[in-house]
Amino acid sequence: NSNQAAVDGQLKQAGLYSKFDGVLSVDAVQKFKPVPECYHYALKQAGVKAKEAVHVAAHDWDLEGAKAVGMNTAFVKRHLGFASAYHPPDLSVPDFVALADALGQAAK
Repeated sequence: NSNQAAVDGQLKQAGLYSKFDGVLSVDAVQKFKPVPECYHYALKQAGVKAKEAVHVAAHDWDLEGAKAVGMNTAFVKRHLGFASAYHPPDLSVPDFVALADALGQAAK
């Protein structure tokens, strides 16, 4: 939910920008998540169907938006919990290392 300049700047500052094939922001859609247009735009840019994608987030409301358009979801537990008002994520992990392990196992 950040503009393109902010996202690019954060990734460059962290030395991660070159690790991505593409970096998207809400600038292209001119709306904020969790509206469906944001997720549809990302899916179109990636060239995948919703059921083929996994939306990873640390915010329950963000995963609810992704789930609403048919995406698989993965919750990375940070300092916030997952509200019971939302659909449970397909996957819940403590960190990105565990996420990579879980996704690697799912791909086998």
